[in-house]
Amino acid sequence: MRQFHLLKHERHLNLFSYYNKNYKTVRVEYGDTLWSIADEYIMDLNIDKTEYIAEICALNNLNADDIQAGEYIVVSYYSKEVK
Repeated sequence: MRQFHLLKHERHLNLFSYYNKNYKTVRVEYGDTLWSIADEYIMDLNIDKTEYIAEICALNNLNADDIQAGEYIVVSYYSKEVK
């Protein structure tokens, strides 16, 4: 278990050395779920989707998939650009 945690931490260190973590506000559209929003913002960076969704919930004080069209939520994303 501890070795897995260290490997996971090392993977994130490698990710952070190339990309900057940023935050933005997005409007929830009809049919959006936290899962579909996660798919849009985690790209192909090998980020655990469940952990990403937990972060969105924490940032926005949400429970599970408790989002409605028209609401605004804060999400994180990674970019090589410094913002």
